[in-house]
Amino acid sequence: MNTLTRKLTTVALAGLFAVSTAAAAESLSVLLQKGIYAEETEGNLEAAIKIYEGIVKEGESNRSLVAQAQYRLGVCELKRGKKDQAEAAFRKILGQFADQAEIIAKARERLGELGKRASSIVVRQLASGLEATGDSISANGRILSFVDWDTGNVVVRDLATGQRRRVTDGASWERPLQYADGDVLSDDGKRLAYSWTLVSDANYLYELRIVSLDDSNRRTVLTRTNTTLWPAAWSPTQAEILVVFGTGPRASREYELALVSTENGSVRPLKSVGKRSPVFDIRFSPDGRHIAYSGREEQGAEYDILVLDVSSGVESELVKHPADDRFLGWTPNGNGVLFSSDRRASTDLWLLPVTNGKANGEPVLLKADIGQISAIGVSHDGALYYRQSNLRTSDFLRASLDFETGKLLTPPRQISRRFSALVSPGWSFSPDGHSVVYKQRTRPSEPESLRVLRLDTGHERQIDGLPDFNLFQYPWWLNNETLLIQGKTNQNRLYRVNPTNGEVDIFLTIDRNSAFQWVSTSTDTNTVHYVRRDTSPRRWVLVQHDLKSDKVTETELFREPDPKISYSLGLYMPAHRLQYIRHISTDSSEIDVERERNLLTGHDTEILRSTNRIGVRSPFLDTERLALQLSGPNGERTLKVFDLTRDRPNETLSLALPKYTDLQFSWNTNRWLHFLKQDEAETTPPPPVELWLVSYETGEFKKTELALPRMNKVLVSRDGNQILILQAGESSSELLVMENFLPPVAAAK
Repeated sequence: MNTLTRKLTTVALAGLFAVSTAAAAESLSVLLQKGIYAEETEGNLEAAIKIYEGIVKEGESNRSLVAQAQYRLGVCELKRGKKDQAEAAFRKILGQFADQAEIIAKARERLGELGKRASSIVVRQLASGLEATGDSISANGRILSFVDWDTGNVVVRDLATGQRRRVTDGASWERPLQYADGDVLSDDGKRLAYSWTLVSDANYLYELRIVSLDDSNRRTVLTRTNTTLWPAAWSPTQAEILVVFGTGPRASREYELALVSTENGSVRPLKSVGKRSPVFDIRFSPDGRHIAYSGREEQGAEYDILVLDVSSGVESELVKHPADDRFLGWTPNGNGVLFSSDRRASTDLWLLPVTNGKANGEPVLLKADIGQISAIGVSHDGALYYRQSNLRTSDFLRASLDFETGKLLTPPRQISRRFSALVSPGWSFSPDGHSVVYKQRTRPSEPESLRVLRLDTGHERQIDGLPDFNLFQYPWWLNNETLLIQGKTNQNRLYRVNPTNGEVDIFLTIDRNSAFQWVSTSTDTNTVHYVRRDTSPRRWVLVQHDLKSDKVTETELFREPDPKISYSLGLYMPAHRLQYIRHISTDSSEIDVERERNLLTGHDTEILRSTNRIGVRSPFLDTERLALQLSGPNGERTLKVFDLTRDRPNETLSLALPKYTDLQFSWNTNRWLHFLKQDEAETTPPPPVELWLVSYETGEFKKTELALPRMNKVLVSRDGNQILILQAGESSSELLVMENFLPPVAAAK
């Protein structure tokens, strides 16, 4: 070492340990560079170690530099041949600097060189809230992309620096709508592919776009009209993008996997998967020869893991099990796939060895009870990036309200607690108001359960014996002692349920080519009315079934010869009225036509024709009036009330409602409809949600005394004497990374 260098090192050390003057003498970054100079140029490991130790001790104000100094300490110990001290230095990084992604990766790589594996799996939070909705991450774990749904544009975040940057513009929630969706980063994190949706009149235009993150240069690669598309993954060569196309109406949409050239937009079809839509966790193998994804045979079935040979387009089952199995990603070396499964009592993380796209052994449990997660990607160093939503328990509350004054007669009182985020909206009071029926799923992978809550006692019963039930609209009360439930596997079957003892039997069965569409009962509960939809011929039939005489009367309502015309209907008894929407789609527009039919006279009347969606309809307020809510394209809401006593419907009220309001129509006979409203001010905590009333006679608005945080549903009993409230728990989402969970051979790239 020359004299000048020795003097510089001595000055650096003296300045470092004089804490009161260190900041003034030299910055930590300069000291770090001097330590690296002493280590790598001079070979003076002792001097370098002293500098690094000083930075670690005195540099807490700059965690990035401290983490680098800690890493250099480990490297110096390696150079001195002291492997135990080096391992301890690298492990300290894993334990104390979880926010420093690049240094964490380097420390894990060094531990791998030592033949060591971290003693325990490390899970750390990277983001919460909006950023926890991340869609894609670069292969080095550095860049995260996600759609900011407040604006509709794509944003990227540098996880090392925390810097956020918008990479698209032009999104708008006003007509014509346009927004980004389905974004995915290239492995090097330099380019982003995303779909761009433009809504104009009745046409939906979908574009596949690519933007370069260094200069924001953007180009459109592919355009499709009324064919959905979202990019799923870049090929390892980055010459193609795996895209999922969807054609047809949402309910019967057909899906196709294809590769799109990033150079000229040419499309190479891979596989038509029919209605079996792959979930978003779909990835290329590292060698680009295979694509793995989750799929299921039909709606409601459990997921399995499938693999597609890119060259041949042949699809095969990789994981087939009665449990719900979700693909998460490939291991960095391509010799295994990661997946979650609920095949045990919890949802766990598993590894399946794979060779040439086929299973090469039995699944290995890596981590128990990971919960319901959605993978974003697996980095080159074997870290799993994923989203997780935290379920919060929520409350059922009971209260009573004077609808004329808006005053609470009894304050809200908790009667039950559950996981609200997974409670179905299909809930209803029994005719006497003493019980409420609803369905619930405590985990997304678990089947739905039907539950009946007794309000006076708080007793809750789960109805078993319905392995294939599906609530088409609501559980239908035949009377206070009987529920009717439509089958799922057997959609042509109605089950009868005794809510008191839980007994289940088959109530009605119709032809297997038909399905129940709506059920209603007469006042004396002696007659069941339902609408049946036949597939051959395509028609809707009203059936009246007398339970005493077993007499069945059928009346054809209408046929569906035109695929551009669809129907949405409601059958309300004892008003003897059929209310339905005739939805007409054309190349240039969509029209909703609201009609009603008097079932006693057979008279059919058009009530309203509108280009706005008729989204919410009331049961008939009484035998004379009908209320509709129209939804405009930009959140506008309008209440319309019609008098049906004349030959032609007479509009008695047209009232603008607060934007994005959803009216809730009650079965009671008072003159008020109700809706929930929250102040738009962004405060922490957010303001309480208020219950408001609106008169369908005069249009008068009335604010009630009921206001609760996170109140998201209110149900009014048929007699109007009590209300049931669902108060959602606070929900949160996290973006997490899991490290050190792979066996060394699987983590090796």
